[in-house]
Amino acid sequence: MQDDADRDDGVAPRLAALADRLATDLAGRATVESAELPGVSGTSWTLRPLDPRSTPVEWLLLADEVLLSVGRLGRGGRFELDRTAEDVGFLERVVRAAVEGRVREVSAPARSRVEVTLEDGQVVGETGHAGCLPGLLPLPGWRRWGREVRYAPYRAP
Repeated sequence: MQDDADRDDGVAPRLAALADRLATDLAGRATVESAELPGVSGTSWTLRPLDPRSTPVEWLLLADEVLLSVGRLGRGGRFELDRTAEDVGFLERVVRAAVEGRVREVSAPARSRVEVTLEDGQVVGETGHAGCLPGLLPLPGWRRWGREVRYAPYRAP
C-alpha cells in the first residue's frame, strides 16, 4: 500500500493547508490539532471551537478515503468521502458551514442526525446509529421529538 505522504493526488497538502489556514483565521475562536494515526497510514485534524455552543469538526485522511465528522451529540454527521479534489471541496464547504453556525443535530436513543446547510442553501446530512440491535427500527418520529441543537458560529469566548 502506498503511504499517504507519497500520494501525488494533492489531497494531503490541501487538507494540511486548510488546517493551517483555519488555525490562523480562527485564532482566539478555535484550535486546530493534527496527529498521525497509530497503526494505519493516515492523519487526523480536529477543529475545536472555544465556544461550547459551536460544533467541532474532524477529518481523517486515510489511504483511500477521507472521513469527515461534524456534531457533538451522537453518531450522526460522519461523511465518508473519496480522496478526490471534489470531495475535499465538499469538506471545505462543510467546515465553513460549521464555522458560520449552519449545523443542526437531532439525537434520540441509539441514533443522531446532523444536517449542514452549505453556502448555496443545499442541506446535506448523515444519520448515525449506535448501540442498536440489528433489525430494530428507530422509535417513530425521533427526528421530531429528539433533542435538537443548532450550533452557534465560532466566536471568541
